[in-house]
Amino acid sequence: MIRPEAIADAIGIVTWPTIVRLLRAETRALSSKDFIVTARGMDYDHARIILAKPCCRSSLPSR
Repeated sequence: MIRPEAIADAIGIVTWPTIVRLLRAETRALSSKDFIVTARGMDYDHARIILAKPCCRSSLPSR
């Protein structure tokens, strides 16, 4: 009998490229937003830009 954990692992291994591709596309789209460009112009470091509230809110899925 196949364990449920093995099925979950197999599904995770098969679907992770799709999830990563979607996350990368969303991140690339976000990088051209005005508030990111402005933050780069103000010489903010990467951590400050990533943890900024607009960036975090924009990367979350909408309901």
